[in-house]
Amino acid sequence: MELKQLEKKFNFKLTDEWTERADFYIYRETTADGYEVFIATDNYKYTSISENVFYYDSDLSDVLEEKIREHLDLAIANGTLDDEFPLLIYVEDIEESYVEYAMDELKQQDDD
Repeated sequence: MELKQLEKKFNFKLTDEWTERADFYIYRETTADGYEVFIATDNYKYTSISENVFYYDSDLSDVLEEKIREHLDLAIANGTLDDEFPLLIYVEDIEESYVEYAMDELKQQDDD
């Protein structure tokens, strides 16, 4: 199953074009002393160090997959599932391995 099919089935849309209107953001930042960290947040204007900052990008696949599943479950439960307004997720680079791993996990659920 390709990305477009997963987006439709799980009601989300990935974009690597910056927008202030995304529902969720995953991007990298550099600390004051030169380390690269990864941010995963609902609000790009506010970052909680303990909740939104990740040292390893390998942790991001679980975060991304969980966010997609939570959104779908909530939308189904509330009756707000809408193909015209999917969960919009900004990722800095759609080709990153954490995106691929998260999509593979969603595919596995589809196969089960």
